[in-house]
Amino acid sequence: MYNYVAGVAIQFELRVGGEPLTGSLQCDWKTICDELLGILPDDLKGSRSSIPWLVSQFPDLPLDVDDIKVCRYARAYIMQLIGGFLFTDKSNTLVHLMFLPLLSDFEHVSMYSWDGTCLAWFYRELCRATDAQALKIVGSFILLEV
Repeated sequence: MYNYVAGVAIQFELRVGGEPLTGSLQCDWKTICDELLGILPDDLKGSRSSIPWLVSQFPDLPLDVDDIKVCRYARAYIMQLIGGFLFTDKSNTLVHLMFLPLLSDFEHVSMYSWDGTCLAWFYRELCRATDAQALKIVGSFILLEV
């Protein structure tokens, strides 16, 4: 466990220790996406959105943008990292929107305990992989290798 936690800190420069990541899963995801990303997702799958859709909606950042648009692009990019690397699932193309409200205030994001959340997510995925019907295993294995 120590190496995994150290991997979160070293590989991603994320805070080790801090406030727990908590929130509700019962949200109006379209409204949250509209507020924080400035767009309405057309392909929600429950509380998850498509990573390729995020990529297509936020191509290269134009040079003449305001601070609000820069924040939206940053949130979209962070969501791609979260869904594609830190908190992967078996779909390999979806990201859980439960992380999006946590990105509303960038100054507060650094106060969260990302190490514990990454470790808990990874353990949950390892438990799912022990199911006899499981065909895949997912998680941030590079952190386990560290």
